[in-house]
Amino acid sequence: MIGSEADDRIRISTVGRGGSGVKVHGGFLEGHGRRRRFSVADEGIDRVVVLGGEGDDRVRVRSNVRLRVDVHGGRGDDRIKLGSVASIASGDEGDDTIIGGKARDILIGGFGRDRLVGRRGDDILIGGFGLDRLAGRGGHDILIGGATVYDPDADNRMGGFDMDLLAIMAEWNGGDDFDTRVGHLDGTIPGGANGSAVFTAATIIDDFLADRLTASSGTDWLVVNA
Repeated sequence: MIGSEADDRIRISTVGRGGSGVKVHGGFLEGHGRRRRFSVADEGIDRVVVLGGEGDDRVRVRSNVRLRVDVHGGRGDDRIKLGSVASIASGDEGDDTIIGGKARDILIGGFGRDRLVGRRGDDILIGGFGLDRLAGRGGHDILIGGATVYDPDADNRMGGFDMDLLAIMAEWNGGDDFDTRVGHLDGTIPGGANGSAVFTAATIIDDFLADRLTASSGTDWLVVNA
């Protein structure tokens, strides 16, 4: 779904028996009550991609959605709230608020003064460039105050997320315990679905700003600089 240049309001929910369909509601959609319905099975849908575009957008994924939902906020001060399936959200440019869902999400602030909240799952929070506030809340989380070489830029926002970032997500959502997954991601333990994609001084970029990282409950890994 591609938003408009205005301040869009986008909601994604499930319809039909057993969640067989996905309903997308957007104020910029014409006709049919500004909604579109898609059959997951008939149309072979395995994930939903939202490109917010310009404007101060609001994107909400309902907890009954059983698909991965990847969100690019685009330019503007966006607010994004994920659902119950592991997903990736990037605020891109602007002062954004991104709230994770119940699963193991990856939240990326991008450029601006961003607020990232992990909530229940074991999440990866990446502040990006700007004076950011990161809170893990529930679960065992990784909090990175700066940016990484895997973060989206202007060249790949329309095409999804970096393959290395997807490999990191695959490892983070694997069956190993927290310490093993962290070891795979910091390169101290060989193996892992992430392959050569790791969080080290060579891949983490310090923005030299005083970000606020809050560990909350759980065992968290805080990266305050490169």
